[in-house]
Amino acid sequence: NTDWDMEFLTVRSFDDELKKGIVKDIPLMVGSFVIMGLFCTVYFAKRDRVLSRSAMGIGAVVSVLLSLMTGYGLLFICGVPFTSLTQIFPFILIGIGLDDGFIIIGAFDRTDPKDDPVKRVEETMDEIGISIFV
Repeated sequence: NTDWDMEFLTVRSFDDELKKGIVKDIPLMVGSFVIMGLFCTVYFAKRDRVLSRSAMGIGAVVSVLLSLMTGYGLLFICGVPFTSLTQIFPFILIGIGLDDGFIIIGAFDRTDPKDDPVKRVEETMDEIGISIFV
């Protein structure tokens, strides 16, 4: 009988558990993009094909996806490790990016439909450009 206790400390176990968590979250991220894409497409759809903005919903989701890939790429190039904090990044981007799409459409709908489309876009961006940028 000895009075010694053997304890193990390994750095690898944390990385292994982090990878397991990431693998489990991949279907959640894919599912959230699909659900939000469908929601935006249905929300922006109208019965009139000319006035329908379903492509805006798809475009909002695609732009969020592209910004997410760009953000992760820049983080990895700079050497930022992939941690649980960086896993939250996609969900924050979905919230902010899609919210901006809803704000743009709402402001565009408030402009005068009789005006030139270029003028309507200018008025929309004058009204909400700063709030989206911030």
